[in-house]
Amino acid sequence: MEERETERYKLIREIDDKQRLTIVALVAGKTQAEGADAAGVSRVRVNRWVNHHPGFQAAMNGYRAELVAQQTDAIRHTDSKAMNIVMAHMEYADFGEAMSWIRTGGLAEWRRPPSARREPRTLSTRR
Repeated sequence: MEERETERYKLIREIDDKQRLTIVALVAGKTQAEGADAAGVSRVRVNRWVNHHPGFQAAMNGYRAELVAQQTDAIRHTDSKAMNIVMAHMEYADFGEAMSWIRTGGLAEWRRPPSARREPRTLSTRR
């Protein structure tokens, strides 16, 4: 009995390569059907993973959080470059593009990445 429980625990807590492929597709903005095609599984199976598999949900939240962190770093880097251009060319050049970046969201407001549950245990107990 203990061996079956261990196997079941692994099944709902860990993900396999097909699930990883699906997660990458979903995080990239693909539909569940497109994610299913990428992994070679049915759309229904992907829907079950998304809605009922704590390991899959946790892994997807982790991938999303990593993507947000990468995008935030890129925005900060761009903001820094824009500010450097503004400061260097304040008196002599047309710095409209740099100022446009700053006004449209760059330095105007820093946002924290969304809180995401990344541990399968916390996901499985939330229902």
